[in-house]
Amino acid sequence: MKIALIDNRMDEKCKSALRDCGFSPLPMPSNKNLSFPVSSHPDMLLFVYENTLFTSRDYYDENTELFSYICSNAHYNIEILEHSPGKSYPNDSVFNCLSFGKHRFGNKKCIPEKIQAVADFVHVNQGYSSCSSVSIPNVGIITADRSISDATQKVGIPVCMIMPGHIHLSPYQYGFIGGASGVFGNTVYFTGNINNHPSYRDISDFASEHNVCIVSLSNAPLYDYGKIIFL
Repeated sequence: MKIALIDNRMDEKCKSALRDCGFSPLPMPSNKNLSFPVSSHPDMLLFVYENTLFTSRDYYDENTELFSYICSNAHYNIEILEHSPGKSYPNDSVFNCLSFGKHRFGNKKCIPEKIQAVADFVHVNQGYSSCSSVSIPNVGIITADRSISDATQKVGIPVCMIMPGHIHLSPYQYGFIGGASGVFGNTVYFTGNINNHPSYRDISDFASEHNVCIVSLSNAPLYDYGKIIFL
């Protein structure tokens, strides 16, 4: 089974659906340095590039068994950074960098230089670039963020623009589409019922145009769990 890194507070129905789809959900321990609602969000704890996971030294030291398991079972390398995320923006978005092909998109004030250096880095105003976007390899980006849309289209990446909001993340006003999803192969898995999003038709048309499957992991409202990272 493929490993799916998830928020340790993910809804049980979503976790069960992931298992039914052939994945092994692996809840991420909380990082005490982050604000509690996002403290176990994978996209706040890790950055993934090819077969390498980037994380902070303190988080690695507190969870060595977890990372040993990932290395052994998913065959990923671990790159330890001295940068630790903080409680509030921009210090909490150290690892929140959007990947697509040879490009990385993020706010250069937030993302460590070592992550910026792994590929062509493009600055965007949005500090939560990964959480704000669904990145479908060889297809395009789904986002409600204008700065990400403008930056990705400039380098030739197709974009599906959607309405902001309509995604839960308590106690915040709303969450983001990237945080309420995960991509494996040509399938996007949503942590809730994507059919109820006001931009569902745009998302569905974009997916159909590019032969992408979309799966709702539950019938509950979409919830931002900080992305599902498939390994």
